[in-house]
Amino acid sequence: MQSMSIETTVMADHLFRLPEELPVNSRIRIIIETIEEDETNGDFQPRTPLGGRLLALRNQYIASGGKLLNGDELDAEMDQRRGGVMDE
Repeated sequence: MQSMSIETTVMADHLFRLPEELPVNSRIRIIIETIEEDETNGDFQPRTPLGGRLLALRNQYIASGGKLLNGDELDAEMDQRRGGVMDE
């Protein structure tokens, strides 16, 4: 199985669910580290008109229920859209 990265916020009950696609009896390693807040949350100000437009599109995508992908998820989606042809 390929590696997977999961980001979550620690709530008061300290519980979180693992993704359904993990096979039963999988061995996993959990590493806990604090992740800094995303700079697009809060007071982030783009420096160029293009940056402002891209940030607005990103926020619109998130508001409509879109999910941001991490690097591994993005690679997997690109592979799938290419019909399984992988970069070399």
